[in-house]
Amino acid sequence: GATEGQGPLLLRGMSVTADERLNSVTLVGPPEKVEMATAMLMQLDLRQRQVAVNVKIIDVNLTGEATQSSSFSFGINDTFFVNDGGAASLNFGGINPPTRGQSTGGVTSRPIITNPLSDEDPFFDRDSTIRTPLTAPGGGVGLRPIRPVTERPGAVGLSEYEPFERDLTDGSLTALGSTTAAVFPFFQYPRRFLSTLQAQIVSGRAKILTDPTLVVQEGETASVQLVQEVLQSRTTTFTDTPSGTRETIQPQLVPVGLTLGVNVQRIDDNGFVTMTINPEVSSPGSQVGTGGDDFVLQIFRRNLQSGRIRLRDGQTLIVSGIIQDQERTDVSKIPLLGDLPILGSLFRRSSTSSERAEVIVLVTPNILDDSDRSGFGYQNNFSPDVRQMMQGR
Repeated sequence: GATEGQGPLLLRGMSVTADERLNSVTLVGPPEKVEMATAMLMQLDLRQRQVAVNVKIIDVNLTGEATQSSSFSFGINDTFFVNDGGAASLNFGGINPPTRGQSTGGVTSRPIITNPLSDEDPFFDRDSTIRTPLTAPGGGVGLRPIRPVTERPGAVGLSEYEPFERDLTDGSLTALGSTTAAVFPFFQYPRRFLSTLQAQIVSGRAKILTDPTLVVQEGETASVQLVQEVLQSRTTTFTDTPSGTRETIQPQLVPVGLTLGVNVQRIDDNGFVTMTINPEVSSPGSQVGTGGDDFVLQIFRRNLQSGRIRLRDGQTLIVSGIIQDQERTDVSKIPLLGDLPILGSLFRRSSTSSERAEVIVLVTPNILDDSDRSGFGYQNNFSPDVRQMMQGR
């Protein structure tokens, strides 16, 4: 019921009944009051208008990587110099120096370590022999052993041999000898100048374009999602049971991609649409282990809360600036030599990587004309044949 305030009640004495099932209102009273109430209800009972919101989402991802590295080595007599991608190593004397633990762990004046070649069998020189006294009458003759190291990777040597046998009484041959050839197990770099220059440029470009159209009623919210579910984390739980230990794996999936929410708050009679948009872009990052096979995946998110904006019918709003720009440079160089203007590139290694991700959102609202004058909504692009067929139906 209505109560009288500062002004009089114009429809006093009328009976009003509402039916939710039929969505109707029944008025009972004097004709002039029924006519006045009907006029008021017609002004209040206005339909909620609709708007078609066209959304273009452009996601541009640019990646670039440039790597430059130089390595060389040379040796003079017992001196050997190595430049391995900006890290220098200089060796005097032909033998690597001992470590601090090796030099302080022994009781002798000079460190003693295990010979790394002690487990390798020696090779034999087929063009040189040695005589060992007391191993045979007049001294035993055999091939001269050599170290299993070569400067030629394809060189072949004698790894084993068996001498022939004679009868000591009459000197007749009793057994033939045999030899085994093999490639040397150790390769020794020559002392001449060796150099390697490596340069690489990697670039990548990706663009995602979506063009959905959302029909939203005044006061409603619509959203579009172009996502895929990725495994963000994995957790393993072990439970002791009478039959043994039971392993339970709990995976967690999260949506990753493009998400846009559109809320139409008001459609004015003068052709303006008041709305808010909330674009969000997410992408998977690096994976961090948490023990065993468990892990957690980082998710990078970029979102924008536009607040309340007001656009004219057919006007396009460009929402840009959702940019993520990363650049990283790693340089490894030999002191002093790596700073030389031109020759310095031979003594340093540099790696530059850059990533740029930008999202551009274009929003265009078009107010739907749902009156009798329009039969196809808004901005239809039908061909004449299709339009004729639709009008005929």
